[in-house]
Amino acid sequence: MSRFAPAMNRAADDQFKAMLIGSWEMYFILAEGLQAGKIAVPGLTAESCYYEGIRQSMNYYNVTAPTVTYNGQSLVKYDGTLRQLIHQKWLAQLFVGAEGWMDQRRTGYPSFTPGPLAAQRSIPLRYMYPLSEILNNSIEYNKATTQMGAMNKPPVCG
Repeated sequence: MSRFAPAMNRAADDQFKAMLIGSWEMYFILAEGLQAGKIAVPGLTAESCYYEGIRQSMNYYNVTAPTVTYNGQSLVKYDGTLRQLIHQKWLAQLFVGAEGWMDQRRTGYPSFTPGPLAAQRSIPLRYMYPLSEILNNSIEYNKATTQMGAMNKPPVCG
């Protein structure tokens, strides 16, 4: 056993208060899989997971507005589209890491238009290499960027 393991097993240690995945994200992931017909979960539907993702997100952020009122809005009421599902997931993930950005890269939703003062005219599609990598490992950096394509193109997978 490593010396690190005992520290990781202490649930009360403030240094380790972190979240890898929120319950709302899990429900939105389930909703997307169910909606696409890629998974089947007994007792759950894409719609039920969509609404539970919204409810879990509101609970996490201590939002006390009635979910019936929120869910009844025309832009929120479940319509079975990936666009709507990812919009709600993006709202739920707004202050939690880069997952919203990764979903936007993967699905194209929500659709963003950078404003007139934006430093770039498009949303970044992948992380930039740090300058230290470019300076200290330029041969491998050039190989990688050649293989993956320009920085404004999504990475090639597969």
